[in-house]
Amino acid sequence: MKKTSVLLLAVLVAGSCSDIGIPASVTVKGNPGLYVPLGKISEIQGGVADVAKFVSKDEIRNMVSDPAENGRTMLYDYAPPGTTAITYLIRFQIADMKLDFSEYVKTDVSIPEIRFENPLDQPLELPPVPIDLKDMGKLVKSLEGTQSGITIQNLALKDSLEVKIPALGIPDYIRGTPDGSSLAFLGGDFTLRPQTGTIEMFIRLTGKCPQTGIAPQMTLDWTKAKIDTSGNSPLAGAYPLDMSGLMKSLGPGVTFKQAKGYLYITGIETGKVSLGLNHTDLVSDKDLEPKPTPRFSPDTPEFQGLLPEDSITDNPFIDLTEAFTADKKELSYTIKIDEMHITKENSAGKAIAVDLVVELPLEFSVANTVVEQEGKRYVKLDLGNGILPKGNGTDIFGRSPNAKNDFFNDIQDVAIKIKNIENTFFPISLLIAVKSRSEIVQLFSDTGAIPDQTIALGTTPNPFSPKFEILLPIKDGESTGTLTLQRAEGEPKFDFFLAAEAKAGIEITQTF
Repeated sequence: MKKTSVLLLAVLVAGSCSDIGIPASVTVKGNPGLYVPLGKISEIQGGVADVAKFVSKDEIRNMVSDPAENGRTMLYDYAPPGTTAITYLIRFQIADMKLDFSEYVKTDVSIPEIRFENPLDQPLELPPVPIDLKDMGKLVKSLEGTQSGITIQNLALKDSLEVKIPALGIPDYIRGTPDGSSLAFLGGDFTLRPQTGTIEMFIRLTGKCPQTGIAPQMTLDWTKAKIDTSGNSPLAGAYPLDMSGLMKSLGPGVTFKQAKGYLYITGIETGKVSLGLNHTDLVSDKDLEPKPTPRFSPDTPEFQGLLPEDSITDNPFIDLTEAFTADKKELSYTIKIDEMHITKENSAGKAIAVDLVVELPLEFSVANTVVEQEGKRYVKLDLGNGILPKGNGTDIFGRSPNAKNDFFNDIQDVAIKIKNIENTFFPISLLIAVKSRSEIVQLFSDTGAIPDQTIALGTTPNPFSPKFEILLPIKDGESTGTLTLQRAEGEPKFDFFLAAEAKAGIEITQTF
């Protein structure tokens, strides 16, 4: 800025002295226009990348998933009528068990591959192998049958491998019986009580084996079962919720407006449910009736249609808003299924399925400093890392506050120019304001072109280091603003180019 001043003065002096003698002094006056480009906010502050990251489906899933549940928490896009907000359905799959247990153990109960080494100098008994019964351990009180055990796809182990599974009616080591291309290790009548969740299988090698690993498959020939979780072993568990990363990115004073929960249970006759949040009851011993779980397709990331009525009697939904705050929470459930008797003949195609589905629109209440302008009220939105320039105290026109001979003595008619606006992320009611000024400009949420905007500021102090703020209007009768993160195709956008424009009053006298 100083080099420009000297150059302009030199040109003016040269022009003044071309045809006359050198004067004692020269005074230069003028009102040139100034244009100071500040740049795109995405390049100045980093844009909305931080917020956008935390509202992605993968990040939200991480905030609500328990690693111990092994992928049983799923997220779906949801577009209910009447809302433009990004909305997710969180599906907590509490249980899913086929009532034909012969089919259930084939597809849902997996036995880890067992490795061993050769050669053998003497018989070798391997450590016990735990078999995880999964949902059967949560729901089944007893299971009776005529035959059960495991099969192994290798006939060559016929004379060197022995198995016992006391819980399945195989109390002593037995050798396998060839059955097609498999070896079958089967016992007789059994009564299985799966409440421990696991049973143990024991393996002994009695001779050299032609391979170093086996992958057993469980098999059951069952006749009847008793489902009962109404006593001391209900279907219970908890989901950790941690939305602190998202809330930090949105800034202080921001909370979800609403999160609705729906519980669906099929395959039962009657039961009760209790839900708690950090040991405080949300729902206590509410009656359950079977209602089909919504149709979630594994092949599409979006849930189609509307959520149906859930299984909780006389309860349209569960208010889970408090569960999705910045603090870490634990959402617990207890489901009691009254005693049911099932036989193999009446179980085909039936299942007990329990799902807790949460409808989570990314719509937030904002309770921060209230700004009043021309009879209207606004609330400040202070995004965590800031996406607008905050002002660093340096005059954007290059002036020094205490300088006596600044080239630009007077700055007039200052205006902030906002150009090339892109906004597919924030609500249509979003406003941008320059701190300490009453002028505001609205940015419309539109994927098309948005006209350039001007904030006229008049005369400004020296230094002029503008701080920009985001304001949300407060509707009549409400005490907070509303932030709605908009649903849009592709990556969310919020960006624009900033510049400052002004007229400068110049009056410089040079004495020779």
